[in-house]
Amino acid sequence: MPEAKDWITYALTFVSIVVTAWFSYRVLKATEATNEVTRATLELSKQISRAEEKRQKEFTEKMRKQLIPEIIKQSKAANDATVDTTASKINIKLKNAPTELLVTNEELATYFKQEEINVIRAFWESYTEYRKKYYKMTYYGDQIELLLKNAPPIAEKYADLINTIKH
Repeated sequence: MPEAKDWITYALTFVSIVVTAWFSYRVLKATEATNEVTRATLELSKQISRAEEKRQKEFTEKMRKQLIPEIIKQSKAANDATVDTTASKINIKLKNAPTELLVTNEELATYFKQEEINVIRAFWESYTEYRKKYYKMTYYGDQIELLLKNAPPIAEKYADLINTIKH
């Protein structure tokens, strides 16, 4: 027959097992609750991320819609300055024509596709080069006629620009 101290050891062992099992059960329940909170937090994060993506996409589209008319307006003014029946009229119009696109490279990169950027830049590079080469304060001989003679490529690039960004 076991002695009293053995009974105490058995009782303490049993109590320890029960307490350990109870604590393990509580830890398991706490872990399950934490997992549920984590799942809910993850789902909320996904919803917030989707909403932010949608908001960003809408913002980008609104900015694009605001920039397109400005690009067209500035580009049209530049193009119109190179279109006339005489070189002297072109010369007069170039005095007040824009010299550069006032939409930044960052705005172009943010709100336009690469193809659109290429077409916009091609027009403005062509126009800028045309101004540098042919527009002068003083002309000698028939130099002024180069304004009229070299204007058609500007119109072609402008047509490309309009066809690309309006569609």
